[in-house]
Amino acid sequence: MAKELKDLNIAIATHEYFKGTGQELKDFLVECRVSRVFYVAHLFPFVKDSISYLEDYHKGSLEKKLQSPLLPKNDFLLYLRDIFYTFKFFLFDDGKFDFYIGVDSFNAILGLVLKKFGKVNTVAFMTIDYVMQKRFKWALLNWIYVKMDRIAFYGSDFTWNVSDRMSRQRIVELGEKAKSKVQLIVPIGVPIEEAEKIQVERKDNVIVYSGGLLPEYGLELIVESMPALVKLFPGIELRIIGEGELGQKLRGMAADLKVSQNTNFVGYINTNTDRERWLRLLKESTLGLATYEPSETTYKRFSDVTKPKDYMSCGLPIITTSVIPFSEDIQKHNLGRVVEYNVDSFVASIRELLENKEELGKIRANVYRFCKDMTWENIFKRVFSEMGVLV
Repeated sequence: MAKELKDLNIAIATHEYFKGTGQELKDFLVECRVSRVFYVAHLFPFVKDSISYLEDYHKGSLEKKLQSPLLPKNDFLLYLRDIFYTFKFFLFDDGKFDFYIGVDSFNAILGLVLKKFGKVNTVAFMTIDYVMQKRFKWALLNWIYVKMDRIAFYGSDFTWNVSDRMSRQRIVELGEKAKSKVQLIVPIGVPIEEAEKIQVERKDNVIVYSGGLLPEYGLELIVESMPALVKLFPGIELRIIGEGELGQKLRGMAADLKVSQNTNFVGYINTNTDRERWLRLLKESTLGLATYEPSETTYKRFSDVTKPKDYMSCGLPIITTSVIPFSEDIQKHNLGRVVEYNVDSFVASIRELLENKEELGKIRANVYRFCKDMTWENIFKRVFSEMGVLV
């Protein structure tokens, strides 16, 4: 007999940097006051104070919080820490869980082991990104990554994919056998409720990027475009929120191109603990930038990336490329502009929207309507219903 959502004990295991699906699922379940939410998070090794931690909620109230000590910055050591503390948190707890949602193959496989131990009944494997060819430079790492994905996919009771393109690609690669597995579409939601509470005045000519300063995100293209944009809009501000391996290079580019005065490197903001500040910086901006670089090996070809959804929650039209599946919705519903990956196309689209206030207003209205249907609450209620839960 199907159980109601409020009567379930649900565990979530995820890696954490910016607020993503795992954290949003935790917030949704806590808000629903389900019987128990057992949330295990591992901060990525590149985060300054990287720890593993547990938050244990009972009917919406936080009953227990535990965390690991800080360890030396070594990727291998920290992944061993993640394994150790996942098992420690679960095996030293008396409870048993109806559902375990593992965000990425690493965490899903740990859930499969816990299922063998009798700690969980049903495992769902949440796939955030997907690329099975040449993801890493080393062949051994690629083999391990693919093997882990396949173990998680075939071993789990459900697979949550962020896009239909991802579900179809699995069948293309794995054939008829993949059709026997239950794949559910769980796109990235738009957290519009939080942003609606923030009251700020929208500024003119502020283009914002929020995320890691990493390759494939089109950051070099954005900075390279700034001299032309400054010439068109002398007071324009490029606001860059985040840090990463390209930080020093981008600052150097801005200085060499003489656009440092128009380029605001805000730095890293923890979108869990300092979320209001982050939302304010987004909401007072004019356009959101997500110019992903075309690549045959990028996981973004099959992913429903979070960046455009974060911008949309703050009413921002999106500037992106055709790399991501969501670009099709942006064109279909007029939620922004899909540009070619070059300076001329990027500058032309920015200019069109900054000079045309009427079109900008129409796009913002379209964004608002689209967001209302894409809330995390609607998405999670649908997927639990598809897994046989009464919601």
